[in-house]
Amino acid sequence: MDSVAYEEFAALRPKTVYSYSDTMWRCTTNKGNFLYINCKGGFLMMSHEEREYDAACRFAMVGAYDVTPAPIRPEDIITFMNWKIDAKNIWSD
Repeated sequence: MDSVAYEEFAALRPKTVYSYSDTMWRCTTNKGNFLYINCKGGFLMMSHEEREYDAACRFAMVGAYDVTPAPIRPEDIITFMNWKIDAKNIWSD
């Protein structure tokens, strides 16, 4: 795990979470920036930028997870990152 990347992303304050797929979410932060979360092959990757186009292109590895028990859920990521997000602002399948 990249502790520098983890600290950078843990400091963000996401307001909304929207599911694109079982492994990708788009969020907005309290400052109006875009945060993308992508989970693939046991790796948790994130990107945040002012412009949505840029956020979808530049990812950093923030952590790793065990893929065998079940697919990762946004609530798992929120807990891992120590974020506080109102449950009504989490739109996930």
